[in-house]
Amino acid sequence: MARDVLKEQIELEENPNKIESLCLKRDKNKLIELSIENIWKVNSMLKENSRYTLDMNYDRIPPDSDFINKYLEKFINNSIADSKNMYCGSTAWWVKQLKDLHNNDEKQYKLIIAGLIHDIDRMNTTHLNADKNGNKNGRFLVYSSIIEDYKNKDELIKALKNDKEKPILYSISKKDTNGKFNFSFATKFCHYISWNFFEEPKYKDMYSIYDGIVSKNLSRYLKEYQNNEKVVSFIEELKESLEKIDIKLVNKYFYGNSYKLKETFYNKFFIKPFFKEKSKEENKYEDASIIIFYNIYRNAIDCIREVYAEKTEIISRNAFDHLLWYGNKGIEIRRKNEVTLTELLNK
Repeated sequence: MARDVLKEQIELEENPNKIESLCLKRDKNKLIELSIENIWKVNSMLKENSRYTLDMNYDRIPPDSDFINKYLEKFINNSIADSKNMYCGSTAWWVKQLKDLHNNDEKQYKLIIAGLIHDIDRMNTTHLNADKNGNKNGRFLVYSSIIEDYKNKDELIKALKNDKEKPILYSISKKDTNGKFNFSFATKFCHYISWNFFEEPKYKDMYSIYDGIVSKNLSRYLKEYQNNEKVVSFIEELKESLEKIDIKLVNKYFYGNSYKLKETFYNKFFIKPFFKEKSKEENKYEDASIIIFYNIYRNAIDCIREVYAEKTEIISRNAFDHLLWYGNKGIEIRRKNEVTLTELLNK
């Protein structure tokens, strides 16, 4: 009798229908629905995941003292040091130090910027120090660029609130002396500081994160709703933006004089930003193309947010990022039909 009870219990625990009902809701094409219920589910999963909880949600998690006193102080002076096995604190903790910084203390400001760079790079695996030529100074190059362009807290915060004049995104993501664009990191740096620093929604949620998983799936939404008037309007504006840079870009992604997008757009546009394209020509595109690309990317996200708001509610850019990133970061199921080992061996 006891065994029968346990058997029933296991069947209950493993009930696929019950489990499916608790998963993220998706439409018929497996696109995650942009709903408040789905956001609650993702945020609860993130809260239970220790890797993300400490860094993303708590401002009381400081770094190890050795990380500041034995590593960061040398880092800001461009001296070699080792931070292995040292915890670098939570993003929220570093931003709290920035908020509480008074009199624009120069040393503390530099330490805070350096700490944020290390934490955001580590948590988001943006690999600033990874370089095909063996250079290991990527974090320092980003640090130097920020400190040079925004010499104190007031200048940094002003720049974050105004993305039109002297955009901080460009300052961080322009090609460095190693030949790298740190674009993804730049969006995350701006997002996490703004999200934790500001209270006013238009500044708090100002920056969309550029992420490989999000950019790959963003095109799926645009394709699904390509006949929606908001998406149609976005596509028209997209073409106008590309015409300002290079007609070759228009031809690459559009059919002739029409506003119909090629499959090239859905497969590559967001995944391979055009400002990174290699060319025999020096400076193929102007530096402004980095910001143009980002505005297109963010506008695409806003467009889809507005499409969904027609039937549910408008969600934040932050929630959009969480939904597409967390909901699609697993391994794709490539086969729907059963395949045996024998069949695979005989292929």
